[in-house]
Amino acid sequence: MQLLVFTPEVVDIGTVVGRILQGQLDVQAAITAARLEETYQMDEWGLVEGGHDIDIADMQVRIAGPAVFLRLLKHA
Repeated sequence: MQLLVFTPEVVDIGTVVGRILQGQLDVQAAITAARLEETYQMDEWGLVEGGHDIDIADMQVRIAGPAVFLRLLKHA
């Protein structure tokens, strides 16, 4: 298994989706890895409603949407 390191400065949605399509990450693992620092901060300081929860939903859509679309294109 390959260790993938994501930091907020270098997380590129295209790279993450590419890793998903190559089978190196599933969508949930990609989201978890990309949000690692923010998750730590939320655990430490708490969730900002209307901020963190919207960011989580936005990232899920930005990663899962293209991944599903491209997977469907491969099987078309």
